[in-house]
Order: sequence, then structure tokens, then C-alpha cells
Amino acid sequence: EKEEAFEALRQAVGSRDEQDLRQALEKAKDVGVADEAIEDAEEALAEIEAEAGLVAAIKSNNVKSLEDAIAQCEELDVDDDLLEQANKSLRELKAAVPSTQENGTSERERSKAEDALADAAGGEDVAVLRRAMEHAEHLGVDPEMLDEAKERLAELEAEEDIDGQEENGKKTSADVEVEPLLMKPGPSACE
Repeated sequence: EKEEAFEALRQAVGSRDEQDLRQALEKAKDVGVADEAIEDAEEALAEIEAEAGLVAAIKSNNVKSLEDAIAQCEELDVDDDLLEQANKSLRELKAAVPSTQENGTSERERSKAEDALADAAGGEDVAVLRRAMEHAEHLGVDPEMLDEAKERLAELEAEEDIDGQEENGKKTSADVEVEPLLMKPGPSACE
């Protein structure tokens, strides 16, 4: 069984398929495959994950995400062509967005955008939050902070949907108070 698990692990490493490698690693650990083989497979998995993160960072057009992903990949044995593509994308992004140049303003601007994003996420205004998110994304604000803002935006939009449904389906307090008065016969002038 160890030999089968070792062979499956070796093939999964060769295939570079993240899911297959995870499953083979789990099985290899369960049956006691040699630590060295497991360590090699874990390193291969880290490289695959880093490459996937690098591809996502390239597509994101986010300077900070790309810088972080490149730094992580440089520590591992990642595909050189992919790393060069990422560095080229980073250079192009920095050239295209003046606020990310190394002129001393990018960090200040990014910090202001982060503060504005945090304030907007703490509020209740969907439009303000959307604008703050767009500005923050343009300046390369921390992706985790943007993800949190997206979650908050979804919450606010869900609240708006619920409020909108309640307004459409609910009678106002004025409607409720007036209706009984209209239905009850009042004292007549003849009495």
C-alpha cells in the first residue's frame, strides 16, 4: 500500500494538478510514505499554489497583489517564464499608474484610500462604499481589505433589498390606523 501511495504521489507531483496532489499527499501521509517524499510533494504543492496566485495577481492588475505574489514565487522554484511575465506586468502597471511610482506619494495616497475605504465600509451608504472601493482598487490597496469591503457591500445591498421588499409589501402605520376608522360606523348625527 505504501508503494502504491508513493507512486500515486510521484505521478501527482509530475502532473502538477493541485487537487490530485492534495489527495495523493493525504493518502501518502495516512499510510506512512517516507518523510522526504512527502516534503518534496508539499514543496511542489506550494509552488503550484504560488503559481496560481501569481497568475491571479497578473490578471488582477493590482500592484500590491502582484508585488506580493512575485516575492512569494521568488522564494520557490516557480516557472521562470511565468515570473518574468509577472515582472513585466508589474513594470507596465507601475508605468501606467503615476500614483504607484516611487515618488513618495503612492504610500500616502494608498493610506488615504484605505482610510476612506474603512470609513465607507463602516457606514450605510452603498454608493459611497462603491466609490471608495473603486478608488482603493485603482491605487492598489491591500486585496484583503478590498475583499472585506466587498463583503460589507453585499451586506448593505442585501439590507437594501430587504428594506425595499418591506416597503413594497407593508402598510404604513398611517394606513393601519386610518382603515379601522373608515370601517367602523361613527356616531351618527341623529343620535
